[in-house]
Amino acid sequence: MGREHRYAPFHDFTIAKPPTVRGYHRDKDGECCTSAAFCLDMEGTPGSPWNASAANVFARDFLYINQYDCTDEAAIANMFRRHLRTIQKQYKRWREEEEAKTKGTVVDRTEKEREHARRQRRYNVRHILLISSTFQRRLRITLRYKETRHHAPLIRAIGPDGMSSDEEDFSNPVIKRYAHIAKLWRHRDLTALLRFLDALHRWWRSSVGQGPSRGQFPRNRFLSTNPDAITSTRLPVSGLPTTAYDMGWLEKNLTDTQRQDLRIQQVAYDFSIPQSLRE
Repeated sequence: MGREHRYAPFHDFTIAKPPTVRGYHRDKDGECCTSAAFCLDMEGTPGSPWNASAANVFARDFLYINQYDCTDEAAIANMFRRHLRTIQKQYKRWREEEEAKTKGTVVDRTEKEREHARRQRRYNVRHILLISSTFQRRLRITLRYKETRHHAPLIRAIGPDGMSSDEEDFSNPVIKRYAHIAKLWRHRDLTALLRFLDALHRWWRSSVGQGPSRGQFPRNRFLSTNPDAITSTRLPVSGLPTTAYDMGWLEKNLTDTQRQDLRIQQVAYDFSIPQSLRE
């Protein structure tokens, strides 16, 4: 975007105008921009139609330059979408300072604002650690038993971004519980497999299992009833087998282009678990 550092100004031509964003339809208009005329929707989410298109433009240009080892277009696009939130925060800060200049004032970065920023950073770190630990725990328990090792490539493909988030429930001051925020794009068979792996890990950590007694046990999770947080708004993970997705949900909630971006593998996946592990 022509910026040399995080405090550099934003060029007007790199910011998509709200009317243009509102009128954009990717299936009809194609990609929102080009690598030479790259621009972002600073008010939209990373998964908005405009920004999802921009992420794909970035990923293709990244591969075209051919200066880096990573050649996974979907992974590059996901990385860019994560970075977009940082760009948006920098843009918001820059706008505030520019508006203050026009009024002959200075933005007051008060202690209250700085404390809010610190709390947000701590929350972000906890969230990242949570989904990362959930992913690592499921991968480790998959690799622990020969009956489940064939599921390890699938768990790796889902990655941390495909793991459900939690929100802490404060209704019980004694027992900590965490509301499970569902991923509606996942097929129920995939969700059942992930829940089985969690149950298998709990058994392994119990007194009848083989695991260590030290360390934090898996969280006590239940399905959230909070209408504002009952489902995740993240885009589905790309590159999974057909049977990993709820195709009905994809048809209803994603455009043709968004479904194409998922690069769904046209294979049927067997999510079954041997009965010997279920007993």
